[in-house]
Amino acid sequence: MVGVLLCEGLLGIGIQQAGPPLTVSVSESLSGTTGLSDTFTVNSRSLTLTAHLAAVASGGARGASGVFVLLDPAYPALYSDYSDLSVIPLRIQATLQLMGSSIPVYSVRGSDVPGVLQQDPNAVLVIVGTPAPDSILSAVSHTLSNWIRGGGTLVWAGGPLGFSAGHPTVPSGFHYDSPAWAGQLDLAGFPLTDVARLAPRGTATTTPSPPLLGTNQSSLGGALDLQYPGTADGANVSEVVAHAGVVLGTIAASPGPAGVSPRTSICFLPVGEGGIYYFGGADLSSYQSYVPFANGWITGGTLDVASDMAELIGLGFTPVSGPSTSQDVQLGPGESIVKSLSLANYTGGVAVLVRCGVDWTTFALWGESIGSPPLPFVGAVPRVADEAPIGDA
Repeated sequence: MVGVLLCEGLLGIGIQQAGPPLTVSVSESLSGTTGLSDTFTVNSRSLTLTAHLAAVASGGARGASGVFVLLDPAYPALYSDYSDLSVIPLRIQATLQLMGSSIPVYSVRGSDVPGVLQQDPNAVLVIVGTPAPDSILSAVSHTLSNWIRGGGTLVWAGGPLGFSAGHPTVPSGFHYDSPAWAGQLDLAGFPLTDVARLAPRGTATTTPSPPLLGTNQSSLGGALDLQYPGTADGANVSEVVAHAGVVLGTIAASPGPAGVSPRTSICFLPVGEGGIYYFGGADLSSYQSYVPFANGWITGGTLDVASDMAELIGLGFTPVSGPSTSQDVQLGPGESIVKSLSLANYTGGVAVLVRCGVDWTTFALWGESIGSPPLPFVGAVPRVADEAPIGDA
């Protein structure tokens, strides 16, 4: 497989293209004795920069016909505020476009979601910080879980998986018909989050409170440079692994009795022909100060969730438990560097990723290699590297 990247930059925070400061080519070789090796040739045109190179195991291409983000002012914003949530589809769309992806992104109201699932079995449904429509998730409706098993992809962030659901009422109320802890059993098929120790906000509990943030980055999350660290309602690592899931985020040690499994901030769960990306933090705004984006400010948690979602969707690969490797390289103006990353004793599918940050910008490249045609893209993924002070729009 050979892929080529021409990075198109951002000017400040706007999506204005500048000249390509970086070019990358990737070639691949396979040895029966040493495994897979990807060789990156990185050229900096005129900037001093750091490039992040990665190669990770892949379970094959995972395409998406469209991304549908539930964004409805009639649905309560439980773990953020509506102005914050309204940035998520914009962030995902801008990121996918800059990655060179043609996947369309839509904002949908709760009443539109059942029709989306019926008409588009291979879509991505994003539910962040709000209840799900009870027309697709409740004690009597298993529309969402059936859709996932048929090939759909759910991205859920803010609160336990499948916990909250309901529908708006006239004139401006909201009726909850939540599955509560049964929601994760319906969607994932097993107790993803420890019910005995974790409880939603406002629920009395006598058990220790879990850490809000993971502190130890998983090997795959580190290789992909995923950022979101929230673990307040994080997935139980041992349950994820036991059900062929993949740990993608940071990991937090668990309070309570010895032997209780730690939790992860992000995981991928294969479910039937489809899958679930679960971001296990509660309050999206709880761990980071506000950062500038577009014409206003959003919380760091929301920014990281949207950016990580877009990257995982845009990479278009199926995460699997397997080897991963990454390396950062420094380049001066006009410098060229050749680096090889090897996955020893591994001959399966691979996704390669190249990212480099320049001010507020991060560039990316990936290719699906062994067993299927390469899928290179051209573009840039914006990423805020540091916290900014709290401010107003």
